[in-house]
Amino acid sequence: MLSELTWLRNLLNDFNIKISFAAVYCDSKAAIHIATKSTYHERTKHLEIDLYYVREQVDKGALKLIDVRKHH
Repeated sequence: MLSELTWLRNLLNDFNIKISFAAVYCDSKAAIHIATKSTYHERTKHLEIDLYYVREQVDKGALKLIDVRKHH
């Protein structure tokens, strides 16, 4: 999903439409925690390289993860 958002942001940039960040609504606090905290967790050792790309995008401010449960 993030690769599609990155592709879409790049496409919009080609049309001179600047997007500062993409927002992803997530219903899992655990997923948000894993994606935003760079600490090692034993239970996440099986995750692919995608996790590091997500963390990088969050750290750069290009991606914002929003907890859906806060927006009922």
